[in-house]
Amino acid sequence: MYPVDVIRVTSPYGERKSDLWHYGVDFGATPANINGNNVKAYRKGIVEVSKDNPDGYGNYVVLNHGDHCSVYCHLDVRKVVVGEEVTEGQIIGFMGNSPTWRNMGTHLHFEIRNVPYGNDFWERVTVNGRTNVPKYCVDPIPYLEGLEDISEWAIEPRAWAMRNDISDGDRPKDPVTREEIWTMLYKYEKAKYLN
Repeated sequence: MYPVDVIRVTSPYGERKSDLWHYGVDFGATPANINGNNVKAYRKGIVEVSKDNPDGYGNYVVLNHGDHCSVYCHLDVRKVVVGEEVTEGQIIGFMGNSPTWRNMGTHLHFEIRNVPYGNDFWERVTVNGRTNVPKYCVDPIPYLEGLEDISEWAIEPRAWAMRNDISDGDRPKDPVTREEIWTMLYKYEKAKYLN
């Protein structure tokens, strides 16, 4: 289930033209109701965070779904409190805009972090020269489409391909043939068992 009523992606997950990496998906507000667009829990969970961070996410909510968490940012209003159990589709807030992101317009920044909420949830690392990278952020779309279990197998090979400069994390650096993909996976498996 998507966390918005109308799916209008204004900034996808991945590399932006500015060479910055976007760690979530931005859903734009609909013109008919600019300041009141519903933000819904994409799946049932428990509210771990419901607060304001004026220097970053603005009003934001973190829901714990057991093996992963969803993060809802730049809210105008939060409708849930820490410890509350929410159901799939429950309204947890309304789209807004944080003071640091005024140029983006009214929108929801949505993240998936593939780790339960805990001490290292906010951990940041350096990847391929990019500093301050949220360690556990992944592309939210497979989760929203209910495909996270199907794509789970690709997490380690994707990280390996990024470390070995074969991929930018979103796609291979150059067009590849099916045989090259099989060769890459073979090399990954071979390297995994040799290390």
